[in-house]
Amino acid sequence: GYGATWAGPAASLIIQKYLTDTIPKNRKAVEQKMFKSKVIPSYIYILDSLQKQKDRAIQARKKFVADSIKRFNVIRDSLMKSKSQTQHIKKPTTTFKQLQAYLPRRNEQFRY
Repeated sequence: GYGATWAGPAASLIIQKYLTDTIPKNRKAVEQKMFKSKVIPSYIYILDSLQKQKDRAIQARKKFVADSIKRFNVIRDSLMKSKSQTQHIKKPTTTFKQLQAYLPRRNEQFRY
C-alpha cells in the first residue's frame, strides 16, 4: 500500500512539527517531497470538473424552466387583470401546454 510511502513520513512530520515546532534540516527533503507531490491522479480532477459542468447545466436548465413559468404566470395574470378591467378583451387562447412546446425537452441538450 501507500502507508510506507506517504502516510508514515507524513505522520512523522506532523508529529515532529507539533512537538518541537520545527522540522530538522535532515528531514527538509522529506518535507519538500510531501509539499511537491501530487497524490491524486490528474484524471480525477477532470472527472470532477466534468461532473461540475453537468451539474451547472442542470441547474441552468431548471432555472430557465422556472423563469419561463414565472414569466408565463405574470403575463397570464396581467391579461386576466386587464380582462376584468375591460370586458371586450377575449380570453387568452395560449395554454401552458402550447408554451411547453417551445421549452427544451428533457432529453435535448440545453444551450445557454
